[in-house]
Amino acid sequence: MKIDLKRFLLIALAAFILMPAIGMAEDDEVDPNLPGDPDCPACHGTGKIEYDKKAGKIKFIEYCHYKDKGKRCPVLIGGWEPCLRCEDFPGMQPIFDEHEKLVQKLRGIAGGYLQQVQKTGAPLPNLAPLLSRHGRLYTDVPHSSTHNLIIAHEEAFNNFSEDFEMGGEGSAWDERFRYGFSYIHLTSKDVYLKNAEWFYDSKYIGHSAKSMGKKRLMGCAAIGFLNSRLSYLSQQGLEHDERGYVDSCTTQLLSLAFVSKDMKRSPFTAWLTEGVSAYYQHVVRGGVSWYTVAYGMGTRQDKEKWQRFEDWKGSLADANKVPRSKFDERTGSWKGLIPLDQLIGMRITNIPHQGLAQAWSLVHFLMGTGFSSRQREEQREKFKDFLTQVGSGVEQEEAFKNAYGYNKLSTLENRYRSWLRRFCAH
Repeated sequence: MKIDLKRFLLIALAAFILMPAIGMAEDDEVDPNLPGDPDCPACHGTGKIEYDKKAGKIKFIEYCHYKDKGKRCPVLIGGWEPCLRCEDFPGMQPIFDEHEKLVQKLRGIAGGYLQQVQKTGAPLPNLAPLLSRHGRLYTDVPHSSTHNLIIAHEEAFNNFSEDFEMGGEGSAWDERFRYGFSYIHLTSKDVYLKNAEWFYDSKYIGHSAKSMGKKRLMGCAAIGFLNSRLSYLSQQGLEHDERGYVDSCTTQLLSLAFVSKDMKRSPFTAWLTEGVSAYYQHVVRGGVSWYTVAYGMGTRQDKEKWQRFEDWKGSLADANKVPRSKFDERTGSWKGLIPLDQLIGMRITNIPHQGLAQAWSLVHFLMGTGFSSRQREEQREKFKDFLTQVGSGVEQEEAFKNAYGYNKLSTLENRYRSWLRRFCAH
């Protein structure tokens, strides 16, 4: 009896000791549904390589012609690619087939626009495509310089969409602009000018562009061209070119988001289009180098004092110290800040460089820069309300009063000037 009890206790103890080991073996069993090698350090058996946390903004690019040619490039076409380490595993063939279909689809989206452009006879060189979620870039610029251009566009789109709560991924707003913006970026300025001249003489040019005159059109650093934006590699550095993409994207989004379909032309005057563009250039790329002063008010003195973005805060602080602004007919410039009721009525044909600097700071104010989180949210809601009203035909001064609850525009102006002192001090 004692022997049987002892034997029973030994068996029970052995079973207790072995239980964890058995459990571990069951947990580590290979999933028979995995297409790849479960011990693969790259895909862990899934058969797919995806972006990791270190990928950064390269994730914005969905297709790169360079990578499609099998060359070394950090872009994962479609956001993932088959694991080459697991290539010989039987379950991998469907993975490779799936990705090839995705590549062909994106290649077709990228090539469709090029085929349309080639039919026009435009004297463009051979162009290679890149795709982001909302943009298409066609360029002959060396591959090493192209990624940041389309990334700048995508960052601008995402920032604008988030700021004005237009809708995230999968929303109607997001799907509306899927691959919706096209850019052509050329290496040579001479080739750019050749295409600008061709476009001016072609049947494809619109009335507003034609009315600029050939000389003025060809003097632009970028133009609307066959439903895209045509530009060239500048001598001012890649950041300048990237800001150009931010400028183009946000200026278009401003109208697409807020201008009513009933409006025959955009009611947004220069301070809004240029101010919003400058704001996002600053937020997305840390400075402002794309803006428009057409003619009329961009005098020599105004240009000397206000042309450089780096001088804007200092010049605004000085102008804000003048209690009563006055326009100096002799120098063609303002002493003090341009009064708000005059600034909001200025157009590209008469806004000075000072007006651009003020527009940039005014948009920062209306977007809630320097406010608490709750106040910033309230500011943006009011600004969005203002833009919606103006976009539907309400006069700007009336829209300001409606959105901000002031009886006089001067009340808003005084709040802006008080805020400006703090803004310029930082």
